[in-house]
Amino acid sequence: MRVLISGSTGRMGQALKNVIAEENPYIFVHGFTTSPKLENEVDDLLKIKASDIDVVIDFSLPESFPKIFNWCKENKKPLVSGTTGFNLAEFKESGDFFPFMHSGNYSMGVAVLKESLSNLSVFKNAKIWIEDVHHIHKLDAPSGTALMLKDAIKSESEIEVQSIRGGSVFGVHKVNVVTESEWLTFTHQALNREVFARGALAAADWLRKRSSGFYQIGDFLKS
Repeated sequence: MRVLISGSTGRMGQALKNVIAEENPYIFVHGFTTSPKLENEVDDLLKIKASDIDVVIDFSLPESFPKIFNWCKENKKPLVSGTTGFNLAEFKESGDFFPFMHSGNYSMGVAVLKESLSNLSVFKNAKIWIEDVHHIHKLDAPSGTALMLKDAIKSESEIEVQSIRGGSVFGVHKVNVVTESEWLTFTHQALNREVFARGALAAADWLRKRSSGFYQIGDFLKS
């Protein structure tokens, strides 16, 4: 699988390249940085021969995402994106033109947690809150993972998200549910950044064999 990485110089981009170097089925073909200070860098994508790559993995910036999305759409290239901070609904409507997957988190553990949270609808009038802890360089708060978990909870109760940024934490998410009789806590802690990279690569390998449409990490998990 020949991979192009959008955001290749970022933390996730570096993690992806490290995993690709260790895994024989994957080949790193090209990558480029996306930064507000280097706005023209994303134009490098337009110079790449689509026939040289099989899939695009994107961990970039909201400002860069439209160009990446449109390039994949025009060239019918599968796109796996973990970029957050933009209105996904605007792009989901165009997903029928090529295979497109978006997720705020590509850890298999988080995917399993997300599926489990759908059962919380059995609790009525519960107090529910999500703790969202990341390293100090994390730009968005709440994180895409926290919002993804919040959306997965089908509950009539109001759900609060508490975001904390500090140190070098890869990511800790806790979902707390308190009723008059019980207190449940679901916890996921990432021990390294490679867990997200391996999940994104596995999802990309799966996505490139799918027909056009919008997919979520849960679709991959269930298959």
